[in-house]
Amino acid sequence: MRATRTAPAALATLLLLAVLFTACDRASTFIRRDQVTPTPLDASATPTPIVAPPILPPSGVGVPGADQRARADALPLAQLSAPVVQLQLLETAAGQPAPVRVGSAVVVDRAQRLLLTSYALVDPYRADGTRAYATIAVAVAATAGAAPEPRFEAEIVSADPTLDLAVLRAVRTYRGGALDPGAFTISAATLGNADAIKRGDAIRLLGYSVPDPARPSAVSSTTAVVTGFRGNARVSGRAWIKTDARLPAAIGGGPAFDVTGALIGIVTQLRYDARAVVGELRPLTLASDLIERARRAGAEARYVAPLQHSPLLPGTAGGTPTDGIVIGQPAFAQNAVVDEGQLGLFDYTRLFSQPPPAIYYEYALQAVPNGTLVEERWYLQDVLQDGFSSSYNWNGGSFGLVADHLTAPNPRGMPLGVWRLEVRIGGAVRAGAAAIVGAPPSTEPRMSGFSFASAAAPAGGQPVPASGSARQLLAFFDYRDAGGTSQMRWIVFRNGRVEYQSPVVPWSGGDSGRWWVGYSPDDPVGAGFWEFEIYFDSPGQPKPVSRGANGVQLF
Repeated sequence: MRATRTAPAALATLLLLAVLFTACDRASTFIRRDQVTPTPLDASATPTPIVAPPILPPSGVGVPGADQRARADALPLAQLSAPVVQLQLLETAAGQPAPVRVGSAVVVDRAQRLLLTSYALVDPYRADGTRAYATIAVAVAATAGAAPEPRFEAEIVSADPTLDLAVLRAVRTYRGGALDPGAFTISAATLGNADAIKRGDAIRLLGYSVPDPARPSAVSSTTAVVTGFRGNARVSGRAWIKTDARLPAAIGGGPAFDVTGALIGIVTQLRYDARAVVGELRPLTLASDLIERARRAGAEARYVAPLQHSPLLPGTAGGTPTDGIVIGQPAFAQNAVVDEGQLGLFDYTRLFSQPPPAIYYEYALQAVPNGTLVEERWYLQDVLQDGFSSSYNWNGGSFGLVADHLTAPNPRGMPLGVWRLEVRIGGAVRAGAAAIVGAPPSTEPRMSGFSFASAAAPAGGQPVPASGSARQLLAFFDYRDAGGTSQMRWIVFRNGRVEYQSPVVPWSGGDSGRWWVGYSPDDPVGAGFWEFEIYFDSPGQPKPVSRGANGVQLF
């Protein structure tokens, strides 16, 4: 038996994608390991699943009352735009600074010169581990409606890549001059209550839309509608606010205001891409601790970003995709409701202590061309479950969401074990996540096959060989039995002395695959014997990996 999805009558590009609770009842007999050869199955050799796109909610869902939209539209643009700035991430080309990324931010503390933005915009590393830019310039419009001009340079003070939020501090004038007291005169936004936002509320989204970085435009404003919320097992409460807006990438990092003019969220992308739209918000609630941490930090404090394999890419040796397509890591939940055509998940978790009657899941897609075949392949204990797997043609534009569920094949609930979902495009795995039904695996995570490089390989290419003259060193490794892992960390040694200890980061690599972590100092790495000690931390004791056979001599 193969599951299918019912095709919608029409596609509405401004509404979020969601499958109805009754649209897909994927209950099928499951295949146990003792029913197949112990050799892992080659998923690429299985028949292509039946193609059917997800159902869209009815048009008009979530449209607010005319009075509320009118209140949002009536807010003076000059008032809302006063704390909004443009961020120009610069690299030197032909002796001159040139923007490689352009986005937006909002001032949240004038006295301490703090700005809130999206981490995806200011992430200092590319997907291959190399540095993405050299300088963060803060551009400000001299008058309302004018194009912004660089006036300050900023540094990241506090950030959380998992939450996609970062707090910057303006630390000097543009091109390196000292910042005199009182020189930072940009007013701060009024901080609002994101938890009070309801589905159907009207909000205002602001930022600097830049169709051409060489010709920056004035700040723009869009009135949007809140269409729902998304969660995550690692986040308490709302993790994202969904809207019906699809805005240019340069709006990324910009603010969202409620009808009173108070800041309630930050516009984000899954990963920075000048060609893809933005369509979700991170609630301001998630930024509260980051803002307070930045306020308590000293003027010289800087955030050191952990360098690791992108959480938005699966653990694979196939190289880093270069087509811009990004699939968000799937999230799982115990329950869901259907509200006016949308499947809304709640009780997010990845550990199901008792067999549930269904596993609900959702994920976001960015920069997927319309007509692309998207495959969902399910595995139980690494055995492909063909009857639970399915696929569809994507027709949701450059950003959208998919929500769906698996139904247990019998009244006893979902079978025990590690249920792993792979989302594939063009036959290649683009995202993966595991839901554990029953007790977490008792096996110890294992690592092997260490190798080192200065940059990860592009798709189909080879990694850049490790060198002491490079700005970063990456340690690659194969891993198995990591499905019960929740987080990881690593320590870097040079000639037996500690050079770097990473923060604890969420583990998103699933049960098995190939991963990398890295170290990137301010100067070239340098010569010496370098070693990486990597820890998988599970709900029990930390699981250290021996430092043996994971070192490299650099010259």
